[in-house]
Parts: sequence; structure tokens; C-alpha cells
Amino acid sequence: MVYSQIGHRDAHGLTAISHAVNRGSLEVVKYLYNCDWLVEEASKSQAIQSAFVLSSREGFTEMSQFLLDRFDELKYCHIDGTDHLTGETALTAACLQGNKPTVHMLIARGAATAQPNSDGYSPFLCAVKAGFWDITVVLLRHGADVQHTDSFGRTALMVASAEGHLELISMLLANGWYICILLYC
Repeated sequence: MVYSQIGHRDAHGLTAISHAVNRGSLEVVKYLYNCDWLVEEASKSQAIQSAFVLSSREGFTEMSQFLLDRFDELKYCHIDGTDHLTGETALTAACLQGNKPTVHMLIARGAATAQPNSDGYSPFLCAVKAGFWDITVVLLRHGADVQHTDSFGRTALMVASAEGHLELISMLLANGWYICILLYC
């Protein structure tokens, strides 16, 4: 008898569990996670790390929590680990997409606000790049470094300028981060 291989990757590097995440199907993710993978621990961990980052990017907070709750069972998974396909961490992915509930959950569960993605962008720079002012404030409240630069030495002001985010530029130039945090959030 021939069985499907749960750890098989398609041409894009995705496994069945990543496809279930894309669909937003928590029940399928739970089922697939609990199956016998018949692959090396590192391969399963890599697939689960990718699914975790993907679920965080898509804003599937409950799914992200489910996967995160299983990291103790997986030797190579970490809340601040990067997805081998995208180079994103769960927090940078959530910040780039503006998924505020997921950002809150990840920070509450211990995600590092300073952990950059593979391009050197911290979660703060990701939120600035994407123009999510509310998420930049959340990150600042949790200790994000406003002076962090990416791997090319670009500051938040440079990133906001390159993306045309006038409100963020204005706040950075006015040195008004703390005033905005106190007044508006």
C-alpha cells in the first residue's frame, strides 16, 4: 500500500500543513500536525516553523497559538525563528501585514521586538515600511528600538520616506513618538 507523504514539499517549498494554513483551516492544521510525519525531526520542525510564520502573516492568531503551543515538542522551532522560504519571523510577518491581534499575542508570548528578519528589518522597521502606525506604537510600548537600522544602515525615517508614509515621517521628525503614545493609544 502506498501512502501520501505528509512532509512532501511542492515546487514552492510548501507542505500540506502550509497549504492548510493558507486556507485558514485550523482543524486541518491540527489533524496534520498530529499525524505521523515519517520524516526527520529537522524537516518536520522546518515545515512547522514555516506554517507558524505563515499563520502569523495571515493573521490567524488562534492557529499561530496552536502551533506555538507545540514548539516544546519540536527541537528546532522557536518563536523568533525564521521561515526558510520567506526569511521572516512570525513577528516581522505579522507587522508587515498589519495583523495587530497576532502582534499582541506574539509579544505576550515572548517574541523579541528586536529580532530582525533575514533582510535585517526589525519588527519595528517592518511596521514602518508597511505604514502601520498603530503597530509601530505597540512595538515602541514594548521596547522596540526607534534607532534600529536595517542591514544597509537605513533608519526608520529613511524607510518611511522611501515608502511615502507622511504621518510616520512627521512623527519621527517631530520626535513625537512618546507624545503620540500618550495621547492616542
